[in-house]
Amino acid sequence: MHSRKWRVEGHSLVIRDQIRGPFRHAEARFRLHPSVSIREVRSEQGGPTTVYLRLPSGHEIAFAVHEGVLNQEPTTWHPEFGRCLPTNCLVVQFVGETVETRIAWKAPS
Repeated sequence: MHSRKWRVEGHSLVIRDQIRGPFRHAEARFRLHPSVSIREVRSEQGGPTTVYLRLPSGHEIAFAVHEGVLNQEPTTWHPEFGRCLPTNCLVVQFVGETVETRIAWKAPS
């Protein structure tokens, strides 16, 4: 059984996924728009893995994963029939029953 809770905290969105019952492999996928680029990946020992994303406007978003393993893989985006654009997908692998993903942005200046 999978459940997902969404929570807004200030300038961030927290997504908490939980799986109850036996499972061998589970993952959450976050497909990026082709105009969003990955600027930097940071892993803190004992802390979250954070990917910094750059939007076309130049603004940045921090995408941090707690209690899971974060990877990126190439994929495609299909904005219309017969059109295929390369992009990236952030893949969060479950290590235990629960994974928390935090997407944070700066306040507009």
